[in-house]
Amino acid sequence: MKELCPICSSNNVVVEKYMGSMCIVCRDCGYDEKEDLDSSATFKTNQKAKAENNPYKSGRKSKF
Repeated sequence: MKELCPICSSNNVVVEKYMGSMCIVCRDCGYDEKEDLDSSATFKTNQKAKAENNPYKSGRKSKF
């Protein structure tokens, strides 16, 4: 099966392995799926970060 670009539907794409998954790089429009993977890995998961965003903690207002 030939991959297509999700932006321009071109079949002039290269499939590259990046961070354990296969990513599409379009040669026509310049779309790079690797940028989507980089932006989604910025969430903090430690206990301090979770406590800062807890709206149910008494004595504080929600950030939302």
